[in-house]
This record gives sequence, C-alpha cells and structure tokens, in this order.
Amino acid sequence: MKKSSCLRSALLGVILAATFSAFAQLSPPEQKLADAVKARSSAAMSLLEKAVNINSGTLNQGGVREVGKLFRAELDALGFN
Repeated sequence: MKKSSCLRSALLGVILAATFSAFAQLSPPEQKLADAVKARSSAAMSLLEKAVNINSGTLNQGGVREVGKLFRAELDALGFN
C-alpha cells in the first residue's frame, strides 16, 4: 500500500470517527475519553506519518527496526514495559 494511501485511509478513519461521535450521546467517562483522543489527534497523525515515511518493507530489516524503535519510544513514554 502506498504511503499516501495509508495516510488518506487513516485521515478518513479519524474524520468518520469524529463525525459519528458528534451524533452519539456519551456518558461522562466516554466524553472524557473522546475529548482526550481529539486533543491528541494531531500528534497521532504526526506519529503515523513518521512511521509511514520509514522505508520498512519486509526485506528492509533496518527500516523495520527503526519503526520498532519509534513505537517503543511511544510505549515507553506511556509506562509500558
């Protein structure tokens, strides 16, 4: 799948989620979660773009490792072991 197709698909998903969430009646905890997701959507798109732009095809082990390091840093920041 081309990088631009991946980005377009991800953006479409974000737009659809935002559209459908506008019609939903959310409980206070759900609304808090939805607000947190919306607040971080720009950062999430930046991370996705960064990951997609890494040449990480199956035979490019260096690129695969680089993507792994990218997500490892994100998970470490969240406290995952």
